[in-house]
Amino acid sequence: SFFAQILSSGEPDQRKTGNYGVLCVDRVAQEEWSSLERTLISATAEQILQNLELSRDLFLTDVERQTLQLVFDGLQGLNAALDLESVYSAAAQALGLLVDADLFAISLIHSNYHELCYFSGDDKEQILNHKFVLDDSLLGQVVKYRKTLPETSTYNGHMPIVNGLKLFERYKTVLVVPLLQEDKPVTGALIIAARGENILTWNCREMIEIIAAQAAIKIDLAHSHEKIQQMAITDPLTGIANRRAFQRGFSAMYERARRRVGPFSLIICDIDLFKRVNDTYGHPFGDQVIQQVARQLKEVVRTGDLAARIGGEEFAVLLEDTGLAGALDVAERLRKKVEKLSLFSQGEAVPVTISLGVTEFPLDTDNQEALFNYADQALYHAKESGRNRSVCWHDVG
Repeated sequence: SFFAQILSSGEPDQRKTGNYGVLCVDRVAQEEWSSLERTLISATAEQILQNLELSRDLFLTDVERQTLQLVFDGLQGLNAALDLESVYSAAAQALGLLVDADLFAISLIHSNYHELCYFSGDDKEQILNHKFVLDDSLLGQVVKYRKTLPETSTYNGHMPIVNGLKLFERYKTVLVVPLLQEDKPVTGALIIAARGENILTWNCREMIEIIAAQAAIKIDLAHSHEKIQQMAITDPLTGIANRRAFQRGFSAMYERARRRVGPFSLIICDIDLFKRVNDTYGHPFGDQVIQQVARQLKEVVRTGDLAARIGGEEFAVLLEDTGLAGALDVAERLRKKVEKLSLFSQGEAVPVTISLGVTEFPLDTDNQEALFNYADQALYHAKESGRNRSVCWHDVG
């Protein structure tokens, strides 16, 4: 005769884990199973069930321990990151320890749009640093409701993940996790996508949200760090580089030119009779003059060059891969632009001019300190010979 006992962790309406299987007992004899035999079989089934549940709990505990260790390792890397790019990479690496995904992306919110700042999948060049609207997208819903979506992580394509971006249609698993800190506004979102199905468990989602919360903190700190770094090298009055940034840029350009055996040029300029301007029209107007001259510098220099305010009314321009003729051309264009400025104080026109000294590495010298001193002396010659002019050290040295 045959007897079967379901291995279940509770009554049908109370089961937490469902059925484990069925214990089947068979024997040659045809008589019915006695009450004692049924009790023994049930007791055996209960013992098997307990062993199965214990094994399951041990397995889940081990998996959870391993998962927590992965999260811990990922958070360690994330906490060590300082700048934004390092934070993005560390967050993606932390997620990669947990999830076998095909795509990781980080998008940051800017008022009514968001920008993909990190992207590890295909089509990176076409997507990175592009701006997308928040409306009519799953990412927009995540920002609005401050929750991870979709609920099941299975992507059905009913709503675009990112408005105007169709690449997510090729993925079957998608998870968009908000970057948020307690009561602060959502600052961005993590996007995880995979071509496979059912790769994210609820436990995994919770761990991802822990990483996302830490990433939000680190991104906020990295933004603050970058602002502090920028403030440290920016002149507050003009918005151009300050003396510290100039010294750093000067040394870097000098070392590059030495390695390449190529030229670069230095221009030092000074606002003519600036003390008289300050004394006559006041310091606020003097500040306006400095700001206007700095604006002309920004318009003249190329990407890769450096314009800096290195003193009260003194400025410097570093021109990479530029010989003396090119530097003199830049100096003259700058001088003429300043000369054409229309500045007024209480209705009175105030003429403003600058004098400039120009040197070239290695034509004038291959010594960094001497190069600066020669430019300064050329500037002195420009002032002594009538102001409002550009003088090359090569012509007077």
